[in-house]
Amino acid sequence: MDPECPQNVPTSPAAALDAALGYALLRFTFGLNFLLHSYQRWLDLGKFVNGTVHQFTTTPLPEWSVRAFATAIPFIEPLLGALILTGLWTRSALVAGALFIAALTFGTALRNDYAVLSVQLLYALTFFLLLLTRGHNRFSVDAWLTTRGLQSSGSSSSPSTTALF
Repeated sequence: MDPECPQNVPTSPAAALDAALGYALLRFTFGLNFLLHSYQRWLDLGKFVNGTVHQFTTTPLPEWSVRAFATAIPFIEPLLGALILTGLWTRSALVAGALFIAALTFGTALRNDYAVLSVQLLYALTFFLLLLTRGHNRFSVDAWLTTRGLQSSGSSSSPSTTALF
C-alpha cells in the first residue's frame, strides 16, 4: 500500500484483492454477529425487556424510555446485521450501527458497567474501521447493484461522495 495515496488503496491487483477479501470477511463476520445476537432475546422477549429495565433502576433514565429501547433492540440488531452481512446500503447501515452502539454505550456508562463498555468500544472501533475502509467493499450487494447500474456508486462502496448516506 502506498502511504502517499489519499485513500491508502493497494497498488497491486493481488493487494487490492486481499484488501477486498479482508473487508468482506470482517463485514460478513461482524454482520453475522449482529444478526444472531438477538436470537436469545427473541426466545423470551419479555424476560429480556424486564431484565434490562431492572438493570437501569439506579440510573436517571425513566423506565418507559428503557423499556421502549429494550423492546426495540431485538428488532434493530438483526436488521443492522443483515444489512452489514450482505453489504446492502453499507454506509447507512454502518452509520446507523455506530449510532446504535453510541446509544448503548451511553446507557452502559450510566450503569458504570465497565466490562460491557469495553466490549461496546470494540464494536465502535469496528464500525469506524469498516467505515474508514469502505472503499474495499467489493464483495457486497452494493457493489453488485452498482456494477449493474441499479445504484449510484456513492451509496455503495465509493467513499468519494460527500453525502452522508
